[in-house]
Amino acid sequence: MIMSKKFKKIICIMLCLVVTLAAAPQALAATIPNIHIEENKFIHIPEIFETVSEREISRFDKYVNFDNDMFIITPEGHGNLSTRELFRLQSILNETNAFINDIMHFTESCQNSFYYVDGDAIVLVEMYMNNMNIASSVGGVNRIETLWWGLRIFISAHTIRTMGAGVAIGGVWVPHVLVSRALATLGIVATQATRGIIIEVYYIGIVIPKLVPIRSVRFQ
Repeated sequence: MIMSKKFKKIICIMLCLVVTLAAAPQALAATIPNIHIEENKFIHIPEIFETVSEREISRFDKYVNFDNDMFIITPEGHGNLSTRELFRLQSILNETNAFINDIMHFTESCQNSFYYVDGDAIVLVEMYMNNMNIASSVGGVNRIETLWWGLRIFISAHTIRTMGAGVAIGGVWVPHVLVSRALATLGIVATQATRGIIIEVYYIGIVIPKLVPIRSVRFQ
């Protein structure tokens, strides 16, 4: 059987895609310093995570509670939201709860990290990077707060001034590009940081994309 040139080209493209996809996990691990990814043993990385919109936060927020280490839809939410809205909200909470579950497993396997519940957020802290007794006015703290719709990232002034390509806080990789974008909205650069900052992003995941939408930035 003789294949046409067009058919041969299609076969070649398909083979290239297979090779690329097979190498993707190793490539990801190689490009993220200080983060160990081993067959998704501890960290759940969704293949696709659609960011939550501000409109959805406004609509859904009053119908979400945190109970028994997971976010749930309240009875009022089941009564007031449409079927389509319930499906969308539950899909968001499923991803968030999977991330929280991974945080719990990660802290169990890492002596330097721990988490605690603070109202409607799961707070992830690295002890060697964060002194809980130092006030934010001294330079800030490092921690990650997980809300149902995204992450609230606390980064100290010292970390801002000394970070390289990024920093891992409790196993969550925060890229320098994201921090630089946040600092720009405050009118400063990393070398000028004397106070820590808080960045809110519409995203939940172990590796925060460089260009993820930023909800807000403020000083600690």
